[in-house]
Amino acid sequence: MDGLSEKVCSDCGAVKDAGEFYSHKNTADGLYPKCKPCVSLERRAYYLENRKAKLEARAKYRREHPEKFKASKAASYERRKPDVLKARQEYSRTPAARLSISLDGYKRRRRSYGLPIFVEPFTVEEFLLRNEWGVCSECGDTGEIEIDHITPVCQHSSRHSLENLRLLCYGCHRFRPRQYPDGMGEHVDD
Repeated sequence: MDGLSEKVCSDCGAVKDAGEFYSHKNTADGLYPKCKPCVSLERRAYYLENRKAKLEARAKYRREHPEKFKASKAASYERRKPDVLKARQEYSRTPAARLSISLDGYKRRRRSYGLPIFVEPFTVEEFLLRNEWGVCSECGDTGEIEIDHITPVCQHSSRHSLENLRLLCYGCHRFRPRQYPDGMGEHVDD
């Protein structure tokens, strides 16, 4: 680049600062003839026109070279693994993640018992208004907190609702009495 401070875009005709142009070693001034916004629009239009063909070509390559695709994906994950694991761990502690896990578990266990699924929708904010996050509702402990269904999931009347959920510490949740429907287990009473 020979020290130009401004340049005219060959596409839109606007006079712009030299920083608004990509560098290009084959031009006299060392800058691409079109400004960055015009190049971006051009690339976007090209992608939209050729999207289907590009996706088909990518799918074909994946089918023909599964080992390369798998190796590339594995290498990418290995590079990002520490960050991914840290983000997962941090997210898994949030109320939204815990409620999602609780709902998935409720549905899975109800299906395994052959019982209907009763879910009453509510927001994370509504749940947090009813429960102080991080505090056991039985003993007040602030250790490892879990979401508990007050009416056990295995009972026919159990619902996944605000009224049937509470926060318990690991000890209170693990050692509370369990009730099972006939033939599904035994009543544990501590």
